[in-house]
Amino acid sequence: MGFNISYGIFKGIDECEVLSRLSLKADGRSDFYLEEELAGAPLGNGLYFVFAQDLGFFLGDTWRTKSEWYGEAYSVVVTETSMVAQSTKWDGNNKIWQVTHDSQQSIRHLETIGTVPSSYQKLVREAEAKQAAEPDGPMSVDWFYEVPVELVRLETGFRYDLLHDAVEKQAEVLRPAP
Repeated sequence: MGFNISYGIFKGIDECEVLSRLSLKADGRSDFYLEEELAGAPLGNGLYFVFAQDLGFFLGDTWRTKSEWYGEAYSVVVTETSMVAQSTKWDGNNKIWQVTHDSQQSIRHLETIGTVPSSYQKLVREAEAKQAAEPDGPMSVDWFYEVPVELVRLETGFRYDLLHDAVEKQAEVLRPAP
């Protein structure tokens, strides 16, 4: 099995505003291991994290259409069962970049939209080198899957499979707001 999740990281937008714009509210319970359908936590450095067990929560642009946005936001969708990862950076309502890897298209598949960060090329070179050294076959590691996920980690310090201390200590269960 594997993770099939989506999450958003928000910068320059306070927690209350993020939750309001996503039509969510904290219900007062802790979720240190991100086992609930929705959870949120401050990450420090002005970042706020929202986690969803639902792949569709942060997929595409629909989560942004509820109201005007400001500040930076990153959305990440990962499905380890089919080795698909997508990350997007937003500035206000403007999509700055998006990187998608879909191993069903090709193990080396990467699709970009917009102006990707300078770290993108280095991550691609690293993935190419690791993939070239990987034996072919059904048990081989998909190194290109890492590229979209690592781009967000390099910009925010957060990666879904390396739990951040702030998440483990402060994650709260979130529910749809009435």
